[in-house]
Order: sequence, then structure tokens, then C-alpha cells
Amino acid sequence: RAELDAANGESGRPAALPGQLVSLAHAFVERTAVARPSVAPARFAHALAAGELKAVDATLARVFAAWLGPYPIGSFVRLSTGALGVVVGTGERPLVQVLGEGGRPGERVDLAKEAGLKVTGAPTCEEAGVDLTAY
Repeated sequence: RAELDAANGESGRPAALPGQLVSLAHAFVERTAVARPSVAPARFAHALAAGELKAVDATLARVFAAWLGPYPIGSFVRLSTGALGVVVGTGERPLVQVLGEGGRPGERVDLAKEAGLKVTGAPTCEEAGVDLTAY
């Protein structure tokens, strides 16, 4: 039922709450992981908060964006050191798994405890130069 309701919402017809939630999940996966070029998850969350996804209620989209957080789990982030990392824990200042040579896991950094370290960007897979299909 929610899938059918989601299809209604995605085609511009009225959709109930379950369908809108499924539409949000579909849009997130489609735009951040499937589409080429993709959208960085952090940019998608920002677009949701700004009300740019018209298939769902704007308030619901803002709540979903707040739940995702500014850097959703799985997002690539560029740190002020120049290092590339993957968000493995959410929050205003996330927990980041730094990627080393060849995408190998390096150290984990809790940005909430590292005052001098900041996120300077949130690249897509393509921008980061990481092929997730290799894993």
C-alpha cells in the first residue's frame, strides 16, 4: 500500500504519510547512490530542509532532513587537514572514519572532541574519486 501511495505522490497526486515516507527514502537512495552524477547526502539533506523536494509535505521533509543530520551516515567528508573520510556517527560534529591510501580505513576521529578539526566539504563519490562498487 505505501509503495502505491508513494507512486501517487511521485506523480503529483495526493499521498498519505506512509507513501510520503517511502518517497523520501526512494529519493534519498536514488539521488545519492544510484543517479549519475549523484548528489552528496549532505547536499540532499540541505535541499530537503529547504523544501526543494515537491513530492512530499515540506514539514515532513524538514523533519526527515533533521533526522538525517547535516552529514548523514555514509557521507564522504573532506576535513580541514585535507583528509577524506566517511561519516560513521551522526551529530552536529560527526564521528568520521578517515580513509587512507587506496580507500583503506585509517583512524577514527570524533569531531566533537577535536575542536581544531572541521568539515570543509561533503563530496559525492565521483568528486571524492571513490568507486563504491569496488567494495
